[in-house]
Amino acid sequence: AAALDDEAVAVAPKAAPKAAEARSDKTAPLSQTNHTIKMTENFYCRPRDICECLMDVVRVQHFTQSRASGLNGSTGNFEMFDGNVHGETIEYDPGEKIVQKWRFRSWPDEHYSVVTITFREPEPGNCFVDLVQTNVPECDKFGNETVMDTTENGWKNLIFGRIRQVFGFGA
Repeated sequence: AAALDDEAVAVAPKAAPKAAEARSDKTAPLSQTNHTIKMTENFYCRPRDICECLMDVVRVQHFTQSRASGLNGSTGNFEMFDGNVHGETIEYDPGEKIVQKWRFRSWPDEHYSVVTITFREPEPGNCFVDLVQTNVPECDKFGNETVMDTTENGWKNLIFGRIRQVFGFGA
């Protein structure tokens, strides 16, 4: 076995010099790739209950424990999470559909994604929330490549998970 190990070492390619490996991420261009998030969440309530949680500023402030504005059950500009998320509600059909231009403050300037949330109720009190968020950037304006994970985690834990905890919609 020792002879085989010596042979493997002899044919292994030489490591590249350290200088060739060094590079500065500061000079690497930010990725221009955009992604889509798709998820389905299940709640034990009616679709209008979830709509009210997402579109009523008092309820949003209650489950996020942070300042929100502009979410008044209609179209128009909004902010959530103390202004870290903001955008515009483009379409709102209570219990059916919400469409918003949406962005984190840390995203590249003027970059908005489109969030479409639709609601299904196959039986009374059993609501499925389908979310599709398109045009999510790969990197924020600081070069962090965690935007997809941060955004998806935010929806799952800081929005849908907190709605379950605060309003008791189970599932």
